[in-house]
Amino acid sequence: MRASFGFGSPNLMAAGLLLVALVVGMFVLAPARDKGDFLKSDLATAEANLQTLQAEVDRTKAAEAKLPLADTERQKLLLSVPAGLDQDQLILDLKRIGEAAKVSLNAISFSLQPERYGAQTVSVVANFTGRYEELMALLTALENNSRLFRVNSIGVQLSDSDDDGAPLMNFSVTLEAYYQ
Repeated sequence: MRASFGFGSPNLMAAGLLLVALVVGMFVLAPARDKGDFLKSDLATAEANLQTLQAEVDRTKAAEAKLPLADTERQKLLLSVPAGLDQDQLILDLKRIGEAAKVSLNAISFSLQPERYGAQTVSVVANFTGRYEELMALLTALENNSRLFRVNSIGVQLSDSDDDGAPLMNFSVTLEAYYQ
């Protein structure tokens, strides 16, 4: 004789268990599947970011390879931009440069400039007297000086003549001197 459990036949009982398993599976597995999809999209985003960062690292390494600086070059660069403004030394530097170019330094004025691109500058207007050739020598000396200068403008005005009859000129040089 067959035992009856109130559900009918064993096939009906298996179908009921299968239905319960499907309902439980939908409530348990659906969120897990959604979380898996979310993690896949996060992984794709992270891989794209990694590729972007790797490309940036490669560009930086390529740029670094093109611009090698030896320690001596770095030291030279640091020396060309002295620590602190030190106006007295700046005046002495300009006087020495002028004497080397055989021009006389007549007047000098300073004006601190706002910091730009991380560099601190002082604007300098210096007035020299000399011949044209000496002006060219002055500009070359400023360019070749160990301290970093940037010439912004030059004004030239004819003056008297020297003892040899050569015309003298007054040079007004506006430049920027850098400091740390």
